[in-house]
Amino acid sequence: NVRGPSLFLFDFNNFGYYIKQLFIYRRIMMIYFLHGIVFLSAFLLFHIELIIAKMLLPLFGGSYLVWASCVFFFQTILLAGYAYAYSVSQKIHRQQRLWIHIILMSGPLFLFPLRLPELFENSEGLSLPVKIIFLLFLSIGPSFFILSSASVWIQNWFGQISLDKSKPYPLYATSNLGSFAAILGFPFLIEPRWTLNAQLHAWQIIYGLLCILYIPLLFFKYGTSVRTAVERIDEKRPVQWKDRIQWLLLSGSACALFLSVTNVISLDIAAVPLLWILPLGIYLITFVLCFRESPWYPKWLESRFVLAVIVGVYLSVLLIQSYKIPVFFGLFLHLSTLFILCMGCHHTLYQRRPERIEHLSQFYLFIALGGFLGSLLISWIIPIISVTLVEYSLSIFLVVFAISMHGKSARISVWNMVGFILILIILIGWPALLDLLHVQKGTHLAIFSGLFLAVILYLMKDHLRKIAFGIAIVVFASFMLHHFGFSYATQKVHRNYYGIYHIFDRDGKRYLKHGTTLHGSQYLDPARQKEALSYYHRTTPVGEFLTRLNHTNPIAIIGLGAGSLAVYGKEGQVIDFYELDADVARFAKKYFTFLDQSPAANRIIIGDARQSLKRQEMKYSIVIVDAFNSDAIPVHLITMEAILDYQKRLTDDAPLLFHISNKYLDLRPVLYANARQLNWIAYYKNNVFQRHPDAEACEWMALVRSEGQAEEFVRNGWQDCSKLKLKSLKPWTDQYSNIIRVIQR
Repeated sequence: NVRGPSLFLFDFNNFGYYIKQLFIYRRIMMIYFLHGIVFLSAFLLFHIELIIAKMLLPLFGGSYLVWASCVFFFQTILLAGYAYAYSVSQKIHRQQRLWIHIILMSGPLFLFPLRLPELFENSEGLSLPVKIIFLLFLSIGPSFFILSSASVWIQNWFGQISLDKSKPYPLYATSNLGSFAAILGFPFLIEPRWTLNAQLHAWQIIYGLLCILYIPLLFFKYGTSVRTAVERIDEKRPVQWKDRIQWLLLSGSACALFLSVTNVISLDIAAVPLLWILPLGIYLITFVLCFRESPWYPKWLESRFVLAVIVGVYLSVLLIQSYKIPVFFGLFLHLSTLFILCMGCHHTLYQRRPERIEHLSQFYLFIALGGFLGSLLISWIIPIISVTLVEYSLSIFLVVFAISMHGKSARISVWNMVGFILILIILIGWPALLDLLHVQKGTHLAIFSGLFLAVILYLMKDHLRKIAFGIAIVVFASFMLHHFGFSYATQKVHRNYYGIYHIFDRDGKRYLKHGTTLHGSQYLDPARQKEALSYYHRTTPVGEFLTRLNHTNPIAIIGLGAGSLAVYGKEGQVIDFYELDADVARFAKKYFTFLDQSPAANRIIIGDARQSLKRQEMKYSIVIVDAFNSDAIPVHLITMEAILDYQKRLTDDAPLLFHISNKYLDLRPVLYANARQLNWIAYYKNNVFQRHPDAEACEWMALVRSEGQAEEFVRNGWQDCSKLKLKSLKPWTDQYSNIIRVIQR
């Protein structure tokens, strides 16, 4: 029975079986190969977003419009990439499409290496958003465009060689997994180890390798299954406009909710750097869980969809009325709500996917269009039309309405109308009643009143459209709720692209808050209006320092706030305030009197400080950087290049003062490392244990270049940072920063 030498363990009698197995393994390897291409394309796509956005910040001064313009550009090009994948799938043969895609893929290689500074110099005369879009289009526009189409293009290509309609869709899950890996890996693995230039060079090399990976697809032969699939598609249900609208709403509402939760976390809970990764990661991972051959959406999770809606609406009402809940508890509730609602959206989206493969590109085109419109609504439109976080309840309404389209219409009864009227009465009457009774925020009465609203929504749990109608009333009422629910006199509530500003009077003082951060306060009593309060009181480190000044040389202050530091000005002195947001300058002049009552000549220069300082010719005796107490810090104002920019505007031996009070970050090691690298001497002082009743606990650092100046700081109680037990950090530059290392534990 010996069939051959034992060295060759091959059964020649089953030769056909082996050939069949090789064919099966070949297809399996091809599937893994395609998943690898899609993963790598998505990883590169999100990674280049982070690289380029961070490279642009120093060029444009870290303005919010840099991020907003970048996001708008990326979403527009993503939509264009999906439109390209859709158009070529409709008109061009698959083999020709492959050649076209490879040619387009290799085109951006001729634009490498990217030289943003040179492009920046050639864009003079353009407005800020147009200039940013111009730079992005000329630098990474072509490569971003082709990478954005990779997932849809490969899914459509693979779908034509597969009989099972669910086979291509897991590639979309892989694409989102690649995006998730880039988002998570950038701050924790990549940014701490490599500079931006090193990352960009590595990205360009990997992009070139990705182009090569497309070549083997040219040699993959199609089987007879394509013909069989084409013969069977006529039996499948055609796509209707109702399907397209639901794709649009499901995608747009999920994206809007993700951005709304990000806004809530940043503006109301804590603007901790990198915290925005959590909602983005949840948003992406729900795609991964739902777009699989066997989607993960267990019954216990599905049954809690309505509960998550109720919790979300309840939280939105509390937010609009400025009721605070514990940070970590609130973070858990918001993220849990986001996860459950996005799972519902994306699971329904997967269930409503088209049966015909030729409609796959159209399906993803509407998903991209929905995401684009959802982002446009939350990031650009809502900040203009509303002064509250109304987008939270609005996005929840869109989610419920989009999912309810899948079911049948339900008649609204008289009792439902009574319930809706009760909701409206509660929303408007509850905060007004609390004001009338002089009830403080956060009391049990407020909590249980909100729970009554939740109970009404819960009674309608089996009728999503009724719930959607009830939430619509919440959204409508939210536009007027900011007039109620405050136990103090509100002077102004204003929202712009930088956040929500709140000016109010309480206990004989006027306050300016941006989100959850105090930016200054002043006594209402005219006799005491010249007293600086909060972080700038005469007993704080900066107050003591400025009180002792005996000269009238010019001073530069980065960050205006309420204008508190103007009280330390002297007759004949010039104080230049550098402020990014023009609305802050308007508030400081209209609602506070620090600037008007100061004996110094105060000038307000609107724009980013680094860019504005470069255009100045005046030399300053002090530069005070007061831009880091808002938790989400402008990193470009603390780097070594920033310190060198300040140095150019300083007179000999003039000091640099930094306000580094921050609930979440310890910036002392950063400034100490930068100062040591630049041969400056760093000193630190706080008033945490000796705080005056009118002062806020704060921390300040001073950088000096001369021993004589250093001795003065030592005499006044400042500590030499070399004697403090600070973390050993690599100096921060415009190319390198590591937020993770300075988070306070």
